[in-house]
Amino acid sequence: RYKSLPKNIIVSKKSLEADFNKCDWALYRGTTAIIQAMLFGLKPIYLELPNEFNIDPLDKINNWKVKIKNIDDFKKVMNEKSKMWSEKKWLLSKNYCNRFFKPFDIKVLLKIIKKIDSKYNG
Repeated sequence: RYKSLPKNIIVSKKSLEADFNKCDWALYRGTTAIIQAMLFGLKPIYLELPNEFNIDPLDKINNWKVKIKNIDDFKKVMNEKSKMWSEKKWLLSKNYCNRFFKPFDIKVLLKIIKKIDSKYNG
């Protein structure tokens, strides 16, 4: 399936975090992995398709991400990328993502299960 990919496309065998460390940008559609990418400092580029239901997990962030609709928009963003970095805007977006996404904590899950169990089993 991947044998016909263009030469500029690489299927990584590394961890997501290792890939994030090599990148500056993240092109995405509806994946929540974009939240992790932003926390690593990547600038998100959302591919917005015409007449679609919005599936952007970063819909509320407009000061840091870039929306594109086609390849021409993408090329324009890549040509102007050095002008678009803002630590202040990134920190605001990072704070949003930190509130939106928390790493899985088994202790929290067990506490919830225990509370539910005691409610129904007395």
